[in-house]
Amino acid sequence: MREFKVDNINTLKIAGMHSILGVDYYQDTIRVVELRSRGGVFNKFRAVYEVVNYFKFQLPIDASNFERGRLLFDELKTRGVHCRFCVSTVRSSTMKVVTAELPEDAENINEWISENYERLLKVPVNFRDLSFGYRVHSSAPLRCEVAFVHVSERDGVVEMINVSGLHLLGLGLGAWDFEAASIAGSSEPTDQVLAFADDDEFICSTFQKDRPISRRRFQGGGTPGAVSFIKGEVVIGGMALVTGPKAQEFDDSLAKRLDPLGLPAEFALAAGLAIRGFIPEIGAFESRPEAVIRKSTEEKDKTLLKSTALVLGGVLTVLFGLQLGLQSYLLGISKGLDGKLAKNGSVYSQIRNLEEEVNSLNMEIPGEKANGQRSAVAKALHEVAAATPLGVWLYNLEYNDGGTINLSGYARTDEEAAQYFTSLGRDPNFSNVQVLRVGNPTELEAASFMDTALKSFVTFRVSMVAEK
Repeated sequence: MREFKVDNINTLKIAGMHSILGVDYYQDTIRVVELRSRGGVFNKFRAVYEVVNYFKFQLPIDASNFERGRLLFDELKTRGVHCRFCVSTVRSSTMKVVTAELPEDAENINEWISENYERLLKVPVNFRDLSFGYRVHSSAPLRCEVAFVHVSERDGVVEMINVSGLHLLGLGLGAWDFEAASIAGSSEPTDQVLAFADDDEFICSTFQKDRPISRRRFQGGGTPGAVSFIKGEVVIGGMALVTGPKAQEFDDSLAKRLDPLGLPAEFALAAGLAIRGFIPEIGAFESRPEAVIRKSTEEKDKTLLKSTALVLGGVLTVLFGLQLGLQSYLLGISKGLDGKLAKNGSVYSQIRNLEEEVNSLNMEIPGEKANGQRSAVAKALHEVAAATPLGVWLYNLEYNDGGTINLSGYARTDEEAAQYFTSLGRDPNFSNVQVLRVGNPTELEAASFMDTALKSFVTFRVSMVAEK
């Protein structure tokens, strides 16, 4: 099973949220998957996802959003589901996805999309009636894929989730998050074509070494265009895996059905949404209103506080017991040493004097080497500070003996982060500049900076070598 890796501690695990729900609501059907994450916490995140529960149920055709939320609440209660954190998505037949190339002087992606939405959509519509999300394809030049839906459709899903008593960790657009569950079932990175088939849409994503190189969306489910597209992409990808509610309708000679994480294919999107809750960086789009983001952050903080209090209470109890035991043990040793010291006091005094003289000599010998190392560190810190522009902040710097420097920081926008990486690569004081990670802040980083005036930012980690 694929082990996802991220550079930060899994905040959700620390907060006690060992399981997360993926809620796929489409037309009159709700599919729910509850996943539990198992894996390391203190190093790079290595997780294996275990299915705790999954089910689906039908909704009345004329039910309101409030009634749908109550039915979901009742279904969760009947099935004994206690998890209260979820990720969902807005699936709409009227959703439009466009690709935009932003100019170099665009300082804020959200603002640029808001100002140019009519040119992107090519239809007259009031911006107040739209909700959108975007994902960055490349930074030089900056290309984004933007998905638009009606605000009423987004707010309908938000209302249903709120009434059900769940808290939204993320709200995607469309069915793109099925990719997370599909890749999680792979044993190693491969070149492949992944597809999602449903009644009204067909999504096809081509991967090379598990990195997407192209994505297409077709209206109307398994259309002839989608079939032709798969045939062309299989030549590149080597194999095609189809999942989703209508996966069984495709010819086995064209594509093989994929049941991710051992679930029936129709639960692929719900499983991918749950995985997105553990790893927000892999989310396709994000469309939660600001009020929902604040509320979910508050709920996570409450859960984190309760779990931390319980854990610290247990740790303090254990440490107190260890202190008493260690104190008794050291007291016994001390009494024994006092007896030996009384017999060998003069010999011990001579040895003590010799140790002090040896330590004094050792401090004198490596003095020049230590001063040289301190000078190198000071020089590297000065060069890093000089190379860091306004709009970029660093919160962690690691300097190794070989001159390798690891920087962790955050910037206001993707563009400022990309410009920073470029300036480091051109700086003669550094070499071998490698970007280890850049994207949306992790849950832990977002919680750390929530009290600052900066409300929208990206985080990064970069490695380089300081020239001597």
